Amino acid sequence: GVGRTLPLALLIVFGVVMSALSNAVVAVLSDHTRTELGRRTPWILGGGVVAALFTLPLGASANAVILTLLWCLVQIGYVMLSAPIAAAFGERIPDKFRSRADAYRGIGLTVGQLLGAVVAVLLIRTPSVAIRLWCWCCRVNGPAWSCAREPSNSMSSFPTTRCRRARRISFVCSLRVWS
Repeated sequence: GVGRTLPLALLIVFGVVMSALSNAVVAVLSDHTRTELGRRTPWILGGGVVAALFTLPLGASANAVILTLLWCLVQIGYVMLSAPIAAAFGERIPDKFRSRADAYRGIGLTVGQLLGAVVAVLLIRTPSVAIRLWCWCCRVNGPAWSCAREPSNSMSSFPTTRCRRARRISFVCSLRVWS
């Protein structure tokens, strides 16, 4: 009945509103960020951590208010991860390859959404596995993108040792999420 669907509807509405608002804020802030790692990389790394951190308690909460709050925080983390990746994509691809790369990116997004729906259906009976899988994806995606050299870096190239260290730390953290 209405008593069961209303909390879900409110969760979705608040999540969408939070995502839209945080997208505008993160886009502006990532454009104005200047660090040794570049403009986008700190946001990508931080977004992966925030999304993973707030996804974990989702499966343990039964209170609609807490679920909505956690879901809004997950949306902020996801925006911190996805908005800078979308911006960095255009910045890191040379102009002559950009249209083809954009087409492949669109295909990849569509296939990824389809595969995500399939995985969600397969894991509907085991939400803890689904939540851990999402956390693992967030933890791996950020460092993977951060290893690509960003044109806005003040350094001539991204140090290989730092990149390897970020990947190692991310891998260890992602393994801990599964345990």
